[in-house]
Amino acid sequence: MEWGGLSGVSKIERVVLVVDPNAMQRRSISILLRRSGFTVLQAKDEQEALALANDSQPTIDLLLTVIRLPGTNGFSLADELVVQRPNLKTVYSSAEPYFTLSRTYGDLLPPNSFIQMPVSPQTLVKTLSEALGLQPS
Repeated sequence: MEWGGLSGVSKIERVVLVVDPNAMQRRSISILLRRSGFTVLQAKDEQEALALANDSQPTIDLLLTVIRLPGTNGFSLADELVVQRPNLKTVYSSAEPYFTLSRTYGDLLPPNSFIQMPVSPQTLVKTLSEALGLQPS
């Protein structure tokens, strides 16, 4: 079965919280994820993300956040959300290369939970699916 036109992944609805201060990038990613079978919540910053998480009826399965957020970073946001939602998976994104970020953030940045932007739709869906433990069909 194809998932949003991307072959190799079964369509299983999961909720993804996309946090990115760049409105155009946030919308583009959200559209792609919706077409791929995900339910998507969007936030521009940590404050909006925490409010959505507090008000959200559906379980949030995965946080997709940029690393550099206004006034904070994606790691702090993930730490706060995991307190409320212990099963939350997280994937971090940045336009900066992994090796540059790993010098600054060290062990906070696991290589299998990082996406360098821009990213192909197939790689994005595959990375999120793997983080959620979804199996290709």
